[in-house]
Amino acid sequence: MTKTALRKRLLAILAVCLVLLAAGCGAIEAKRIEIMERERDVGEGYLASRNIPRAIFHLKQAQEACPKEPSVYFDLGLAFQAKGEPDKAVSYFEKAVKLRSNYSEAYLQLGNLAFDRKAYTKALGYYEKALENEVYTTPHFAHFNIARVHHEQKSFYKAEKEYAQAIRLVPDYSDAHYFMGVLFLDRGEPENAKKSLDKAILYGQPYPRAKMTLGKVYLELGQREKAARALKECLRERPPEDVKNEANRLLRLLGESP
Repeated sequence: MTKTALRKRLLAILAVCLVLLAAGCGAIEAKRIEIMERERDVGEGYLASRNIPRAIFHLKQAQEACPKEPSVYFDLGLAFQAKGEPDKAVSYFEKAVKLRSNYSEAYLQLGNLAFDRKAYTKALGYYEKALENEVYTTPHFAHFNIARVHHEQKSFYKAEKEYAQAIRLVPDYSDAHYFMGVLFLDRGEPENAKKSLDKAILYGQPYPRAKMTLGKVYLELGQREKAARALKECLRERPPEDVKNEANRLLRLLGESP
């Protein structure tokens, strides 16, 4: 066999080996993705049922299978957020947006964690980053949270504009109607507050917090019977402790028993 023929044969064998190697690598990668998806789905199921330790266990398995899958880091962020470990949650959300720069849902959660720390400027930046993604499917959440930042900062006009945008996108968004009502109440506009709270209650049943706030509005309007009715309806809906205590306080002011 001549040198030229030998060289051609060796090259042909090498090409076959490379094809087989690529096929083998492809099969391994497909298996890793299959494991990641299975473990992630199980982890998300545990996360939905609030079994946080099991969720973290399975999501860590998913992370090990595919270390560069951003959705796994997002889910781990949610898990540690639910576990009450915000610093760990932040680190996972940051990893998610590093791997997927337009990951709006992760930016939203980073904004929420900053909001909880009262780091309002930082929160606003994250929410605005979420809106940069033109295919973000739930932008009403970002507009709502931007409104909450402006509301906390007493920038009532800006807050009203963002609440209104969230409602335009999702007309039955009960929380946006509720906080719009709170905004109007804070601004000394009880009639407008009542209209927004009525919509919050309509779309968000049961909504004891909205009914307690509606009781405050009726007090502002001097409509004591309606105030008492709203507050008693609030208590019938088994509200959280802070809402229950405030409703009882207001009823005592009205000379009513719960």
